[in-house]
Amino acid sequence: MSGSWAAIVTWALLALAVAALVAWQSDPACRRQAVGWAFIGMLACLVKIALLQHAPQWLDVPWDAQKYQANAEALHLHWLGYAVDPETYDLTGYNAGWNNLQGPLWKADAPITYTGVFGTYEWLYAAYGALWQFVAQDWVQWTIWSHAALAGIFPAGAFLLSRFLGTTQGAARLAALLVVLDPLTGTNAAWLLKDTLVAFLAVLALLAAARLKDHPRWTGAALLGIALGLLAGGRLVAYLAIVIGLLVLMGGLYRAKQRAPAATLAAGLCLSLPILLFLNVAPVQFSPTMAGKAVIQRIGAQTQTLRAEKGDEGSDAVVIDWRERLANDPLRAVATSVSRTLFAPYPWVMLKEGLTGSNHIELYYPGTIFWIVCLPLTGVGLMVGARRMAPESLWMLALLAALWLAYTVFLGEWSTRQRVFMIPVFFAFAALGFDTLRQRARMTAPVSGAIRDRRREGKA
Repeated sequence: MSGSWAAIVTWALLALAVAALVAWQSDPACRRQAVGWAFIGMLACLVKIALLQHAPQWLDVPWDAQKYQANAEALHLHWLGYAVDPETYDLTGYNAGWNNLQGPLWKADAPITYTGVFGTYEWLYAAYGALWQFVAQDWVQWTIWSHAALAGIFPAGAFLLSRFLGTTQGAARLAALLVVLDPLTGTNAAWLLKDTLVAFLAVLALLAAARLKDHPRWTGAALLGIALGLLAGGRLVAYLAIVIGLLVLMGGLYRAKQRAPAATLAAGLCLSLPILLFLNVAPVQFSPTMAGKAVIQRIGAQTQTLRAEKGDEGSDAVVIDWRERLANDPLRAVATSVSRTLFAPYPWVMLKEGLTGSNHIELYYPGTIFWIVCLPLTGVGLMVGARRMAPESLWMLALLAALWLAYTVFLGEWSTRQRVFMIPVFFAFAALGFDTLRQRARMTAPVSGAIRDRRREGKA
């Protein structure tokens, strides 16, 4: 089979697998709609990617997209048995000390974990890109196109999570439509960035958990564990936040004496741990001691980043800048943090200074505008969900709160790009807000009509 046909078939199989997962996690009453939204989401994301790649700003490739490409190429060569130049392929971890122990090249038989080679525990997306190199010669573009297949779960997830929150089908369809129209899901997908894969795994884990709440099955617990464990290899903070949310859900179910759903959720969480540990130590032979040491080092690295000063090992300029602003002017720093979380990148900068056509951040402006327009509806839904005190909404609120807190503590804001992978959750709450406002409008309509009738009678 030629490379192009192999890529087409692989893409189609991936799309069908995503649709099958959506169908599996749907109730029979809404299964056809959920799968339909999945295919609509795939088509919409393909269109978004095509449009964005014709924009001049797309040529300003984010630095981390370039690093993912280099790391994926390195991993592919490593799997083929070649020695890899760490300078050419930006192997940060190898250059940080392993080159002194193992020589100038990363050899195929070197006893080093992928974490040690890449300098990060979140190497799953590099492996995803490496797999596509076995399928297509133009693997970068096909990996980007594959994001559209993964993105099919976003509108389907918004639809199903809305129904889980108790919204009407009309409101759930609105949530799905908002995801389809949202430019941000296409913006992240248009480059070689991990965000779409991370979002796919996060939404899949949420759908699996929601399904287990009403239909506890051990197969569903296995799906939850696999999705969560892999998510830890793409974005650890998302894994931890979902775990916090699930602990809240499990607590609510246990208090309600719904032991079977709580048990299957607990089983899914437990299953995710060995997967997480394996990703920390792969491909070196697994051992409990090595896995435990890797986790301790991982936590220590995060703590070091939070405390490090300029020039220290593990320091991060963004973290340091936020910490300094918070120390110098706490009120202004907090106000800026809230403003950036809600509105950045500020679209009014585009109106004031114009577009350069050479900065990739400019491609996030349409999505930011769309997010701001939807923000009031989302805010209403979040408040309604908090007042209900129901397990269906509290666990997702705990998830969002944990993410907001983590990004604020480290970076000073939950910025647009990092927020995209929770868009289905936000728009599920927007659907809840829409239902609430519509119900209130219906309740007040007869009252308003009676007042008008009385006024007319008085004038007569």
